[in-house]
Amino acid sequence: RTTDEAMSLYHADNKGIDWFISHSLEGMIQDEVGSRRIGAGVAGVDVTTLSRRIADAAQASTQRMGSKFGRMLASSLLAVGAVGTPSSVLSDDKLVLWRVDPTGNLVQLEAGAVGRGAFHIESQLLRRVELWKREKRRLAIESECQTGDDPIEEGGEAPVVSNEDVHEFLSSLSEDDAIDAAHQCLIEGIMASRNVGHEDARVTEQVEIRLKRRVHSVVLRSDADGRQYTVERIK
Repeated sequence: RTTDEAMSLYHADNKGIDWFISHSLEGMIQDEVGSRRIGAGVAGVDVTTLSRRIADAAQASTQRMGSKFGRMLASSLLAVGAVGTPSSVLSDDKLVLWRVDPTGNLVQLEAGAVGRGAFHIESQLLRRVELWKREKRRLAIESECQTGDDPIEEGGEAPVVSNEDVHEFLSSLSEDDAIDAAHQCLIEGIMASRNVGHEDARVTEQVEIRLKRRVHSVVLRSDADGRQYTVERIK
């Protein structure tokens, strides 16, 4: 459904369906110096508009649950793309991430996961943000003590993690650190979601090793004006 909606938007706003296919994510295109790279996929499709259309479709399906033909969509959607111009997205980032739930709920995210184990994966990220916030607070206390100012009181309770904290934490990461964090959150989240009871530690270790071999990371890179994106596989 998302592909159909994207192609419909592209056909309406750009050069037609044939041009879309030739510049799709599955194809290869020539850049200005002649080297080959992976194409930019749905370049020109506003991801916010696309996500809202899918959310509307999901809501319509949910509202028709009581009818003869009503059924809920069985999956969630993570959609990432360039921030449109003009944009309703309140951010300086060039990319925006949306999640559409089966009920049609539309949420803008700093980071997210969908599918089995998604809650545990996102919990791993929040745990990292919490540890980062604790360390940041500890350094602030040390700085206050050194300058002779009244020290910040340090409570024993876990710090509350806000959306701003997540954004600041992710913005503080280097590219390598961000890739590693995403990779580890995915691995640890999936492992935490396994309901296997009293499993032998050696079995658990082998499962984690096989999982690490299957998980790969990619990076979306934009050109100077943020209109063209390429996909680079990291590991």
